[in-house]
Amino acid sequence: MAFGPISGERSLYLCHVLCELGATAATAEFERIDGWLERHPREVLVVFVQDEAPAAMITAALRESGLADQAATLRHGEPLPTLGTLIRSGRRLVVMAENHAGAPWYPAGFTFAQDTPYAFSSVEELRTAASCARNRGTTAAPLLLVNHWIEAYPPNPRSAEIVNQPPFLLDRARRCMRERGLVPNLLAVDFVERGDVVGAAATLNRDLLEGRTTP
Repeated sequence: MAFGPISGERSLYLCHVLCELGATAATAEFERIDGWLERHPREVLVVFVQDEAPAAMITAALRESGLADQAATLRHGEPLPTLGTLIRSGRRLVVMAENHAGAPWYPAGFTFAQDTPYAFSSVEELRTAASCARNRGTTAAPLLLVNHWIEAYPPNPRSAEIVNQPPFLLDRARRCMRERGLVPNLLAVDFVERGDVVGAAATLNRDLLEGRTTP
């Protein structure tokens, strides 16, 4: 939104759409994530960066924060590591870029993941078969990212109160699983504190483990 010459120190921030409305210093936030991983030694975390800054700046911040030391390397042509393998290796962070790779442990994410559309303007659009169509990534990519929110500016938490409820989210995730033939590995939502996204994910995991649902 800036007009005319931009002055000030160049640095890396985390924000979305309008950084003027709020931005967080990237290294500080990465350090918080590093601390979270240290406090939760049995958790695996996936960070998918919508990169609008050079990859070199992002990888430098990840190294400075200590996160690079915990990042796993995914290899094309090989099966993805299991959660147990990542935990035992001590590399429990999977970090990927939407656009430009920057290191073996920071690959272009849509070479490993495929996703659904994300520009939904109403709750009803999320109920349609078209909401599970392939968007980015190739059909060979092993991970499925389900984008599940209503796009509005400014974002509307009332929509999240509806679509983040487990029955709604589970219905869509299961529909996308049937139509795409893949397990929804990543559920992307807005206002994660609304509804019960973690509960919905736990139900999906339990169904898969007990054989009640198959991709």
